Amino acid sequence: MKTEMKDIKKYVQKTIFFLKKAKDVFVKYARRFILFLKESWKSVIVFVPIFLVVYYLGGAFLSHKINTDLRFGPDNVKKGYTVVQMAADLIERETDKNLYTPNLPFVFPAYVLDNMPAFQKGILESVRGLVNVLAEGSAEENIIKAKELLNYAPDVWLFSKTKDFKIAPSSVAQYRKARRKLMEFNKHIQKSDIVLEKIRAKISADLWDISVYLESQLKTVGFFKADDVFYEALGRLYADYLFLKCVQNNMPQTQSALEALEDALSLRPLIVRGGALGHTFGANHLLELSYFALKAHTFLLDGYFSSIR
Repeated sequence: MKTEMKDIKKYVQKTIFFLKKAKDVFVKYARRFILFLKESWKSVIVFVPIFLVVYYLGGAFLSHKINTDLRFGPDNVKKGYTVVQMAADLIERETDKNLYTPNLPFVFPAYVLDNMPAFQKGILESVRGLVNVLAEGSAEENIIKAKELLNYAPDVWLFSKTKDFKIAPSSVAQYRKARRKLMEFNKHIQKSDIVLEKIRAKISADLWDISVYLESQLKTVGFFKADDVFYEALGRLYADYLFLKCVQNNMPQTQSALEALEDALSLRPLIVRGGALGHTFGANHLLELSYFALKAHTFLLDGYFSSIR
């Protein structure tokens, strides 16, 4: 105990000594900085705005990435569901391989982006829906925990969204944990045709929901919010496309639905417009996306009814 107290005293003394030196250094350079501002304040006034423009616009340009690679996905999944592996790979791609942007604070240049965060939120929304289907009625701990983790808010960086601003796990940390739970779940689960059919039904229902959501925004969304709505829906459609590829059957309706979604994912307007219906010059990209989502849903619905006739 005496030895521990001696070590603690030494550590405290060293810490106090370091803080005193750090204080002297800080005061010294703070005085130099203030003197520089007094002598060169005109240069600072010019330099700071230029730096901020280059920092945010340049950084945002380098960070921006809307990845709709149709060939993305796992190869040769030997255990479990390919669609679960696809969901895990999407989480990994958007949280590790790509910069996850929905939760970034203002100190990051990607903070000024809005299309990429909306797209990533859309992907995670579809992943969340898939996991909810798998967890429904299941007692398997890994899938239940993955569902809880994926239901975490997408925009938490360091502090919780409550009024007290307590330290909280980041969205990225929670989603990475969810990915590990999905991987563990997939190692031991036995595949079932019933589950695959439930997933196909979930995708069809999601396409309908996306179409209805886009249509509901036609008259209410503002000019500066139309792109957020568009890219969030595009992210959901992209994830649903990849999931549908994993559980597709040999029915031609499924292939037709995939082709409709490919048409949707090819839409990449330079400026997203939500023009009034029937407008001569103003396009409505939300309506275009809604059309392809509804078209894919109709094909899947037709294929479902054909299979039970």
